[in-house]
Amino acid sequence: MVEKLEKEVLFPAPYLAHWVTGPVACCRKHADDIVKLGAFTGAHVAITENPNEKDECSNCIDENK
Repeated sequence: MVEKLEKEVLFPAPYLAHWVTGPVACCRKHADDIVKLGAFTGAHVAITENPNEKDECSNCIDENK
């Protein structure tokens, strides 16, 4: 039997920013940035807790490339 190795979460995304194209898993900093961007464009962006603890913030990943 082969065991799956769990990937370590380097950039946790405990929040979901509900953007116009769908929810975006993100950290607090990027959730705030998405809300500000939404306000600038006239969109309301809600933030909720992310139930999936294994999601990572794609914005943090991109910043650290």
